[in-house]
Amino acid sequence: MAACRPRVVLLALVLCVALCAPAYAAGILCGTVRDAVTSNPIAGAGIFLRQTTGQYTGLNGATDATGHYCINGIPAGTYDLEVRLDDYQVAYRRGVVVNDVPVSVDVDARFMASTLSPAWPNPSRESVRFRMRIRDSGAIDLTILDVNGRLMTGWTGLAGVGEERVVTWDFRDTAGRRVPAGRYFVRLSAGDRSISRAFARIP
Repeated sequence: MAACRPRVVLLALVLCVALCAPAYAAGILCGTVRDAVTSNPIAGAGIFLRQTTGQYTGLNGATDATGHYCINGIPAGTYDLEVRLDDYQVAYRRGVVVNDVPVSVDVDARFMASTLSPAWPNPSRESVRFRMRIRDSGAIDLTILDVNGRLMTGWTGLAGVGEERVVTWDFRDTAGRRVPAGRYFVRLSAGDRSISRAFARIP
């Protein structure tokens, strides 16, 4: 009888841990992505789930031919939904709440009407040029980021609907220092909408 006591105690401990441990709630997020202007479904868009701080969660999905998407296994919480088209046009749906029941979130994606041509020359050693055509009203920002998302430099308030702009960057950061060789991103943005292009500096 005494030999059974350790087993009884162990079983009680296991039950206590199971009952006292916090429940892990995995949610499902589904919806349809449409163009905010035409209301047409957007096929082939990448859907990425980010923390409200901007950190990528590693959870993602893609829209099918009807614009529908689903992402499974999401811990309960509040997230930002990033919609990426053609790998460089980005729109967001902020403050999406996920819990342990399926959540339906449709997105009316409003992408930038402005255009940003690929950086040239690319790769480059001394300087690089960015050509853009402004088609969005309001303030437009152009920023340079490294692969970790750190700001290297930028230009703000690029207004002027219908204008074509060319900006040259000499690979110097906001402190006037030459940035090291590597991969960088140029981002043209208007609010939550943006266009990004990758380029590289060589030694």
